[in-house]
Amino acid sequence: MQEEEGSALVFLPGAGEITRVAEALTGKVSDDVTVCPLYGQMSAHEQQAAIAPAPEGKRKVVLATNIAETSLTIEGIRLVVDSGLERVARFNRKTGITKLETVQIARSSAIQRMGRAGRLSEGVCLRLYSEETFQRMRAVPDPEIVTSDLMQLVLEVVQWGCAPEDLQWLDLPPTQHWQQAVILLRQLGILDEQTALTAKGKQVTALGTDARLGAMLVAAKAFGQDAVSTACWLAGWAEEPPRGKAEPDLRLQVSMAMKKPTVRQRAEQLASRMGVSLGKDLSSQWLSILAACAWPDRIAKSRGNNGRYLLSNGHGARLMPITRYLGKRHWWPWI
Repeated sequence: MQEEEGSALVFLPGAGEITRVAEALTGKVSDDVTVCPLYGQMSAHEQQAAIAPAPEGKRKVVLATNIAETSLTIEGIRLVVDSGLERVARFNRKTGITKLETVQIARSSAIQRMGRAGRLSEGVCLRLYSEETFQRMRAVPDPEIVTSDLMQLVLEVVQWGCAPEDLQWLDLPPTQHWQQAVILLRQLGILDEQTALTAKGKQVTALGTDARLGAMLVAAKAFGQDAVSTACWLAGWAEEPPRGKAEPDLRLQVSMAMKKPTVRQRAEQLASRMGVSLGKDLSSQWLSILAACAWPDRIAKSRGNNGRYLLSNGHGARLMPITRYLGKRHWWPWI
């Protein structure tokens, strides 16, 4: 920034790295430079502020995830710093859980990032990795269909009334992932043994939610209005869970989420679809039962007092001990 003109775009893996770099730049850039974070969880207003041209006489350092690779153009960018990393969601078939992983980008992404520096004039791209590393990168990113949980896709194909072999795929879905999704949808009561929608499944698809959360909401109707209201809050939390919170108490997690306007809006929307009034409090009586309706494969049996459990899907889980206020010992899941 001291040696070159124009604004800078810095590609980082995720929001955590963006926050740390923004803090590290405090006091280290000149007064005419504004540091602007840019990632998917930000509000539309905040994202627009990062995308907008810098005011006259000012420059910007935009700290962005790969959201800035192709989906938008940031005016005034002449400098690019590429960390060579991205954060992607990968489905682990063994645990049945999708986790965010930090991975090396593909060569096509590196080229795309470099091109951001030269859109309006000659630019500069600084890659934080070697030419040898660039040459070893995979050519293109892995197709999302081979790294994702296929449950929603399976449900949509069943709704169409066809089998996967009836469709022409750009990339074939992994057979094991597909079968695992079918088994879970049957466990949720959405599909029958002939892989057709059940009566419950038709109610779930009508809600327009994730299959797990839809199964929970439909099951809650049998328990009464308090249970449905709690299910709506739990669904709102599950769609937008807090990040970086090492809090094992589900009730406390959901209670904290209830204060967020977006979670409340979603819960009210679901309550309206379910034909109930959204309550202001959670029903502790139903919270764990409803969670089991959405995540039956995460129900676990204790193997003793050392925090080890056997999940209902046959795999093991371990709860790491953490110490909190008042000296009480709690457990935090580690699968």
